[in-house]
Amino acid sequence: MANAKRTYGDSCGIARALDIVGERWALLVVRELLHGPKRFTDLRTGLPRVGPDMLAARLRELEEAGVVRRGALPPPAASKIYELTEWGAELAPALVALGRWGSRTPLPDQPPPLGIDAAIVALETTFDPDAAGWVDAVYQLTLADQVFTLEVTAGRLEVTRGHAPAGVTPVASIETDTATLAAVLWHGHPLERVVREGALRIQGDAEEAARLTTMFASPVPVSPHPPGDDAEARRFYGALFGRPPDFSPHEDFHEWQVTRDAWVQVTTGCRPPAPSVNRMRFQVADLAAAAAALAGHGIAVGAARTLPGVVTFADLTDPWGNPLGLFQDIAGAEGPAVPGGTVRDERHFT
Repeated sequence: MANAKRTYGDSCGIARALDIVGERWALLVVRELLHGPKRFTDLRTGLPRVGPDMLAARLRELEEAGVVRRGALPPPAASKIYELTEWGAELAPALVALGRWGSRTPLPDQPPPLGIDAAIVALETTFDPDAAGWVDAVYQLTLADQVFTLEVTAGRLEVTRGHAPAGVTPVASIETDTATLAAVLWHGHPLERVVREGALRIQGDAEEAARLTTMFASPVPVSPHPPGDDAEARRFYGALFGRPPDFSPHEDFHEWQVTRDAWVQVTTGCRPPAPSVNRMRFQVADLAAAAAALAGHGIAVGAARTLPGVVTFADLTDPWGNPLGLFQDIAGAEGPAVPGGTVRDERHFT
């Protein structure tokens, strides 16, 4: 693509790189091939929103540029596949760094589930060497029907597609889907709960499996407001609760009582705050009216979702990345309640 019609015409290495991988979908094609070759149909599965003609064009351009090459699986399959060249594989650190940077941007209101290879790259993006410490262990992760081997050694994570080599036995094996994996690793869902519900299965050493889940850090969302913005904190939470906070801010954080049992703390120190991983929801009498009132203050509220006969709820995020939400109890208002359902059941809101 460096010789294609569209070029930045700039001698900078970044511009010349973008001449090759800057077209729409190009880097995501590379992402899908980071952990091994794929057939065209496999690439379509990993990138469901790209059309076949567009995907074929991107593959052709990347092949002409020397980033991707064609190959074939050994007999009896003999299927045609695409794989990264040695030069193309050198993009891996750049993609991990780009993913780490991009993970700090807000998710859409109803984000689609991660694809399998996207989830694997997210593991590499959010791996925390300090949390891993001096762990030296091999784990197996199965997402849908795809198996990956995770090797953690001296604060480094290496992921390969497929089972561990002969003679190497993983200390623990985890089988789940990408949504459950993301919920446990980055959204605060208790591992014990998803195991109990059958959404995640562990073989081998359960303690080692649990330790693996602690090695990945939740991205800290970037905030348009500085952490010391006292006026913004008062404006946001004043709009949310319809009144100013009950207490003056302390030296290093705001603290005021929202309800009898709930407190809000917003860091105002010099360091960026670490957002809560658990979504705090507040009950309202009329969800639509509450959302409209917040919109009048410039606070966006996500689309409302309903658990029939139990609750309707919506998500929002404060300027510091703390996940919040509103809910309206509709039990008894829309027919019989779901057996065992209650607005106090956190599974309805996560």
